[in-house]
Amino acid sequence: MNDMNPQFTPIRHAIDSASGIPRYMQLAKAIQRLIETQIVMPGDQLPSTIDLAQLAGVDIGTVGKAMGLLVDQNLVIRRRRAGTFVSPEATPKRRNIGFYYLRGRQHLTLKTVEAMYAGLDKLLLDIKLIPFDKDFFSQTDMVADIRSRGIKATVVTTFDSEDCLQAMRQLEQSEIPHLRLDNRYFDDLLSSPLLTENHEKAMSDSINLLREHGHQAIGFIGYRFSDQRDLVYQQMMSDVPGYRDSWRLVTSQWVPVGQGMPMVDQIARGYLHENPELTAVIAYHPLEVKAIVEQAALLDRPVPQKLSIIGLRDWAEHGVQMAASAWRVPIDCMAERVVQLVSNLIEKKEVARRTEIDFQWVDRGSILFV
Repeated sequence: MNDMNPQFTPIRHAIDSASGIPRYMQLAKAIQRLIETQIVMPGDQLPSTIDLAQLAGVDIGTVGKAMGLLVDQNLVIRRRRAGTFVSPEATPKRRNIGFYYLRGRQHLTLKTVEAMYAGLDKLLLDIKLIPFDKDFFSQTDMVADIRSRGIKATVVTTFDSEDCLQAMRQLEQSEIPHLRLDNRYFDDLLSSPLLTENHEKAMSDSINLLREHGHQAIGFIGYRFSDQRDLVYQQMMSDVPGYRDSWRLVTSQWVPVGQGMPMVDQIARGYLHENPELTAVIAYHPLEVKAIVEQAALLDRPVPQKLSIIGLRDWAEHGVQMAASAWRVPIDCMAERVVQLVSNLIEKKEVARRTEIDFQWVDRGSILFV
């Protein structure tokens, strides 16, 4: 057993006595997984029956039954006096996963998917991109759509609509493995796993950073979020000493990459004009950041000399010119976690209900001490 190929060591953890699944089936599945993920290749020799039994902690009869299953599936072949080998015809089977995303978020989605390809390929997973419009959930049976595409698991970006909520509930009942990505709509009503950025930490760190630089009059401008996050942001701002309600401006809605934000310049100018005491502003949307910087200069309050500013979302990597220090979504980290979580869901491994990723700080010198 000392000379055993180390690629077979995962078999040590193949047997779960509490699962209720026969041990020979668990062992066969573990070896099949090694073949399908190309950890072992066609022509590789399997350990002997005795070595496999010792490795998996089972008797040789269990190993024999497992080998019988694998022979029947044409995954391994037995050669008299030579041993058992991975079949030359054991071609790894690729599986499809889906990625349902709102069409307006295509630029951001494609960046994430591009970073996912290498990880998906190692797991023999192919990805199907399915963009949708806001009427998708009212017009489409999502469960049927997934099944018709031959998708093993899927990633879904949700949005705030009752039809979307009902579709996600049906998806949960279908037991199709799926991961909610990015936003937290209906998070208190759904139980499926969610991968999202840690927005609250970015907001908290922004406030703390500005206060460390001596700022007390800190404003916030951003669109209306889900009620839960909106309340959290409001509480964070309220905790700043001397906080005034006028320092917090809520705009109408999120604007996708590549689209304009109507009247953003007028909004920014009016906001700064009505709050001359502000020494710092946190702005959520990159277009709001840009407008604040431009209007501050016109009002003789240039950034950072007279006004410090932080953006909660950095879109520089998406071709948007950023005018201030900001928090960037770590695309590579996000992509890696998506692949990991989807793989775990497919393999029926335990997955946390919520996984949060911290933003990365990009310093562009838009903060000064006061």
